[in-house]
Amino acid sequence: MYCGSNKTALSSQKQISQAMLSLLHTKSYSDISVCEICKEAQISRQTFYSLFRSKENVICYELEQNYCFTLERDCPETPLSLEGLSTAYASYIEGQKEFISLLVENDLMECMRSSIFDMLMGCDAFALSQDTPGQYFTADFIASGLSSIAKNYVLNEDKVDAYYLRKMICRLFGGELFVTR
Repeated sequence: MYCGSNKTALSSQKQISQAMLSLLHTKSYSDISVCEICKEAQISRQTFYSLFRSKENVICYELEQNYCFTLERDCPETPLSLEGLSTAYASYIEGQKEFISLLVENDLMECMRSSIFDMLMGCDAFALSQDTPGQYFTADFIASGLSSIAKNYVLNEDKVDAYYLRKMICRLFGGELFVTR
């Protein structure tokens, strides 16, 4: 995926991303071709492949640019508490449920998991007491859990409100749901 500062390339990335979202509202991800994206964005296939290399990268770009959860923006509480994280993530899920629904409907939740993983690994205060392999395991566990929670919220939205969601996140990550014998 292109990460430079060329204004034309950045503009083309936005056009491609908007085209992909527009098409996702009318077709499934698997039925959208790169050719269709290029036609909708009014760019060449060469431009598409030089900026993204794949359709999935377009989704990851859109998530990163406009829909990602970040600790700095979404959870500015210092020091971060489990309650604060749970509240912030529940609000994030509710605010982004339309986009998350698109990801769920098109089996693209891995993009969200990857985005959360990258955010955690890029956070200076994340899992400082862990060695590097421990940080990877911890980030993957948390990212997988949070993206699964978002998916299940979208799938069960009619049965779950923000309060329930926040409490469930707290209980899951707080270990309250494990029975000791």
